[in-house]
Amino acid sequence: MKGAESAMRQDVREKLYRFAQLLHDENARYNLTGLKSLEEIYSVLVEGSLVPVRGLDVPRGTRCADIGSGAGIPGMPIAIAYPQIECVLIESNEKKAGFIAMASNALGLSNVAVWCSRAEDVCAEECGRASFDIVVSRAMGFVYEVLELGLPLVRVGGFLYVYSRLRAESLDPSLGGHIETLGGVVRLDAARGLPDVRAGLLVKKIAHTPMEFPRRYPIIKRESKKLEKRMNVGAR
Repeated sequence: MKGAESAMRQDVREKLYRFAQLLHDENARYNLTGLKSLEEIYSVLVEGSLVPVRGLDVPRGTRCADIGSGAGIPGMPIAIAYPQIECVLIESNEKKAGFIAMASNALGLSNVAVWCSRAEDVCAEECGRASFDIVVSRAMGFVYEVLELGLPLVRVGGFLYVYSRLRAESLDPSLGGHIETLGGVVRLDAARGLPDVRAGLLVKKIAHTPMEFPRRYPIIKRESKKLEKRMNVGAR
């Protein structure tokens, strides 16, 4: 058993590095990242996506959505490291979505689906709204936008995890109120099998999101900019 586990871990490492190579090699064609070296891409994007979710304990068939996936970050590393998870990577840019699909095929990932769509449109679909156990986002924008576009996709009892510098204990009251309106509650304690709350923002879905959310994106963006300016924080 130990030998099999070791071989599996080696296979995962090889696929993660191969994904970094694909991202590096295709960067000029698809405009995927500002990082130039393979070493940076692997350490910052690929390994960096897995640090907060190491030890994630989820059953087979768990559905995970990565919104605003871009180059497949963090969805592709998660799909590689956790083959028991069904990962849907949502990206509206056709070229970037095309890259994710190409990389997924090249790596033989049967647990990845690529949806070339906007998150707000997926929220309006029966196959999207309240249908995911976990929703993640790393570089989609300021957390206000991620919350409004991500929480409608999470089923009650599921989680939204945002790779963010913001911490639960210091959230602006308006942001906390927005989370409550959307049916969520911030998770303050670390727990086995969940993403690391010290490395981002973890929100549990405790009630259905009202159907009027998400609003039209220009409205979300406007309200997000107001709050971002008041908080005087960066884009994440």
